[in-house]
Amino acid sequence: AAAAAAAAAAAADTASNSTTGVTKDLPPNSDVVLDVCVRDIIPSRRLLEDDDLKIQLASSKKQLGNECYQYEWDDHGMGKGRALKLYGKARDSMMDLLSEIETRQEKDDAAELTGAKQKAASILIDCLNNISAVHLKAKAYGKAKDSAATVLQYDPNNIKALCRAARAAIFDPNGTFEECEMAIAAAEEIDGENADVKRLRVELDRRKKQHKKREKAMYSKMMAGGGDVHVHEQQMQTPQQMDNKKPSAYLYLFASLFVTLGSLLLFELVARANNNDKEEGGGVDGSNSDQDL
Repeated sequence: AAAAAAAAAAAADTASNSTTGVTKDLPPNSDVVLDVCVRDIIPSRRLLEDDDLKIQLASSKKQLGNECYQYEWDDHGMGKGRALKLYGKARDSMMDLLSEIETRQEKDDAAELTGAKQKAASILIDCLNNISAVHLKAKAYGKAKDSAATVLQYDPNNIKALCRAARAAIFDPNGTFEECEMAIAAAEEIDGENADVKRLRVELDRRKKQHKKREKAMYSKMMAGGGDVHVHEQQMQTPQQMDNKKPSAYLYLFASLFVTLGSLLLFELVARANNNDKEEGGGVDGSNSDQDL
């Protein structure tokens, strides 16, 4: 069924001219006639025992997920939902297979299991990377980072996962420059000439400069007594930016200074009143008005 669905998706994209052998793109809403050939009927028991069959089915689900991502994406989220469901089923299937292989490695043929393990891991990593791509496109940046991080547990040098983790950190309102810098730096160590890595480095440096510029302008206004300062962050918030929304340390310093001066003034006035009570005909000495407080 999965293979037939994959064939249907492929036929829906292109049509073959039987006379010339030229493949042409089909216009939207075209009628397509498929000739389906049943090659084998697989017992359900075989699905539980055959590693190659499990890998083939997971690969078919991954391909169908790719079709949903590329051709069924819409504002209603149907393409997104179908893609995530297909990728998720393939991911779970390969995770289960890898666990089974780990327990059977000592009993079965090591070479055969190694081949199956590599294929299963490859499909698993592809599905996790694709899930990250779906969440990025849907602007679910936290989920995109989580999926990319899972890829790195299986393959720490996966450039695609590092780039997607960095991109999600850049656009995530709760992201930080630090986590983005870590992902890009790791990717640069693996392949510093990668075009995606270079673009991410340029974007991160640009955002850092913008942040420093806004931060400098804010402190300049505060020191000049420019009144309330509001910093609007539309792209990215770092912990430092979040701290800027709290009362500044300068405000606490000024408030403490005013309270101290007020206390000294009150103490001086009380002292003067006591002295005046003790002096006959005492009055306020005008010369005291020049005293600094």
